[in-house]
Amino acid sequence: MAVFIYRTDEVNAGDRILFLHESGVRSAMIAAVADRWDATVRTFDDESELFDEARLFLRDVMRKETTGKLAFPPED
Repeated sequence: MAVFIYRTDEVNAGDRILFLHESGVRSAMIAAVADRWDATVRTFDDESELFDEARLFLRDVMRKETTGKLAFPPED
């Protein structure tokens, strides 16, 4: 499991929070992540896919910041 957290009071905070978990791993906590927090939840099967999911997420955040869809620097 990997969790990338950016602490902020920003309205679009979920666009900056990624929760990655391994496919096949189940728990009430994992199931509740998207309900309890404004977060993006994705799964991965192996280390390569974990890297790709994290890379794509970060690329999307940077693209949104560049185009003005997300504030940069993030608002506190």
